[in-house]
Amino acid sequence: MAARGNKWWVLAVVNLPLFMALLDRSLVVIAIPRIIEDLGGGLAEASWIVNGYILAFVVALVIGGRMGDLWDRRRLFLAGVVAFTLSSLACALAADLPMLIGARVVQGLGGAVMLPQTLSLLTVAFPAGQRGLSLGLWSSVSGLGTALGPILGGLLVSFASWRWVFLVNLPVAIAAVIGALRVVPESRAENVDRRLDWLGMAVLVVLTASVTFAVIEGQGLGWGSPVIVGLFALSAGSAVLLFFVERGRSNALIPPYLFHDRAFTAASLDGFLSFFGFVGVTFLVPIFLQGQAGRSALTAGVLLTPLPVALMFASAASGRLIDFLGGRPLIFAGMAIAAAGIFMLGGLTPQVESVDLLAPLAIAGFGVGTALAPTATVVMTSVDPTRFGNASGILGTFRMFGAVLGVAVMSAVFENRFLAGLRVALEGASIAPAEKQRLLEQVSEGAQQMVFAGHRGGSAEVTALVSRELMAALAAAFGVAAGLSLLGALVALLIPARAGKQKSFREISRRRSRG
Repeated sequence: MAARGNKWWVLAVVNLPLFMALLDRSLVVIAIPRIIEDLGGGLAEASWIVNGYILAFVVALVIGGRMGDLWDRRRLFLAGVVAFTLSSLACALAADLPMLIGARVVQGLGGAVMLPQTLSLLTVAFPAGQRGLSLGLWSSVSGLGTALGPILGGLLVSFASWRWVFLVNLPVAIAAVIGALRVVPESRAENVDRRLDWLGMAVLVVLTASVTFAVIEGQGLGWGSPVIVGLFALSAGSAVLLFFVERGRSNALIPPYLFHDRAFTAASLDGFLSFFGFVGVTFLVPIFLQGQAGRSALTAGVLLTPLPVALMFASAASGRLIDFLGGRPLIFAGMAIAAAGIFMLGGLTPQVESVDLLAPLAIAGFGVGTALAPTATVVMTSVDPTRFGNASGILGTFRMFGAVLGVAVMSAVFENRFLAGLRVALEGASIAPAEKQRLLEQVSEGAQQMVFAGHRGGSAEVTALVSRELMAALAAAFGVAAGLSLLGALVALLIPARAGKQKSFREISRRRSRG
């Protein structure tokens, strides 16, 4: 039997639900068309299968991390896994769309309680000279879950039922619960004020909920609509209020002094910027592959795998390097490499071959993976042990905001550039009036309809015109993501040279040789 507290068993156990949650995220997106067929409803309603989870997850992430510090990280880890599992079962048994969306909200809350504990439990379990290694392996699980999700999702949806997308979580969760009870030790912050910061929690919920909802619905309602502008104004006011509420409180949920640390702040910003490009690319590339390149959902998922696979191996490698190199050079290099890979995606054509995707996706994944573990290590080693869960939740929130905003901004850039360019191109096109009118009507319906309509038919001139504007729009969207990744490389230079560096190479080698 594994000894309680054995760091390698702790690593294995806490990575199980991390893998489960990331796999689930990819699986659900693939299953949405089949869910609509079975339960009814439109795409707008069904989108809240994903958005409901994201909203609940973001709102509760910092709170879940801090509760682990105060009450016991193992206990909160177990509570989150159980909540995630039971809600997965409820999702699989859902009889209608509202029931499924409600279960997904609970699933998001469970994930928000569970995931911050994985990072803080590892930081406690591993000594200083091995934290980078452990967090590198932790980060590589992100790549594995993301890589397998589209493939497994396509297989389950094609040959079984969408309900299995949720049922596959059950055996993984059961193994995680049994493992945690047997090998993960209790862990909580000592000598701290254990009162919950109810006022800080309330203000943070308003802040995160308003900005997340605004970003999710901004493209649909219009970024200048009164609702969206009002939500952004509410979130800005809440951020200012949160600063004054938290200042000087011994039990503050997010004490402002954390952001006085250059390493903590810069690494958190890089967490945001890395996920902006990473998640935005994984959203747009499959739409391109299915809409213009004519690939199936399963094939699109397979073609996307070089990105998460490269991320997985790069994360493990950078985790081994950060302990003696420090975070700054790895994060700088990773963000710069990611920028190059994402920029290369702007050169794709509708006639893309599988081999054409290999280099840009692998380079982008390698870059993001190189930065992933060092950002986590720098953040976690910049705070007092009494704030490990707190720091984990804050980093997770930055990353999730990056993911949500990446999809929203890249989609908006893509759609606006595509539709504007197409309108201009149609004015000078020598095509039949009836066909021009049909295209103008499709333009008013939105970019995604045009992507798929452009692939399906029309004259050769129309197909070429739509494809040309589509590729220009994709290049613009990827250019924005590449630019922000390059900004992340510059932000990394603000990190102090020794941040994340634990020991010398010789000391780390000696420590690892002793196990």
